Amino acid sequence: AETSAEIRDHFEYEDINLVQTDPNSSAYVNFHNDYELWTAPTTVMQYIGYNLNSNVFSNYGLRSAITYAIDRETLVTEQAGGFATASSLPCPPQAPFYDARQANSYSYSPVKDMDGDGVLDLYVTSLGYAVPVSGTMLVCSSSYQRVQTASAIMSALNALGFDLTLKSVDTSGFRQLLALGSFDLYYGEVRLSANFDLSSFFRFGGSLAYGALADNYMENLCHLALANNGNNYNLYERLCGRGYITPVLFKNYAIYTTRGSVADPSGYLDWFLPQRPTTEQE
Repeated sequence: AETSAEIRDHFEYEDINLVQTDPNSSAYVNFHNDYELWTAPTTVMQYIGYNLNSNVFSNYGLRSAITYAIDRETLVTEQAGGFATASSLPCPPQAPFYDARQANSYSYSPVKDMDGDGVLDLYVTSLGYAVPVSGTMLVCSSSYQRVQTASAIMSALNALGFDLTLKSVDTSGFRQLLALGSFDLYYGEVRLSANFDLSSFFRFGGSLAYGALADNYMENLCHLALANNGNNYNLYERLCGRGYITPVLFKNYAIYTTRGSVADPSGYLDWFLPQRPTTEQE
């Protein structure tokens, strides 16, 4: 089928029995016939990226504080319609090496404006004085859900004393501004590989190394994590602790099946996340 409408028509006339779709895609269409609905986890991560050359967001203490200021569960419910999984780590809870205790250490706990003037200030050593925590957040306008989520994050941060402005641009403009480093922070989305390799963020010339993010030490931690999943803890601890990126959520897809036609759709799909081992398998 060439369009979402054609897929819907084939499904409703029962020419096909199973449809995979992204409920948060701009191309999504509603189904009206009798169906069963399944939720499918993905490796698609939405996150906040930063420009390390920014006067404000070059400060890793500030970047790391943002991870505590995001109410991810509310974003999943209100902006993603429940078709996502909140995660403060760059892997979802369904991943075999997800560490719940480590994830909880970065759970929602907002920063506070200590002097109570309604404005967060940051002392900048190179300037010799404190400046307001202000900046521009980029988001791609092609996704309504991403724009709404970025807007909700910006509003929450501004309520804590930040002074952020949201800039929504089309896909080509978004990529161009990222490549030029014309941003302070951005709301992005990336489909990670099944082993959740993050080296593209930190490799010099990497496709995701926006905002001077390339870092040999971090790239080496990525390689160690791939060699032994037990090293993910060290990678995630430095990534979240220094706020190189701030994971927000992992998208879930919807699988529609005609009623009674499929007992378990995961058996028909090869991109499902590996399941956690059972007690017997462990």
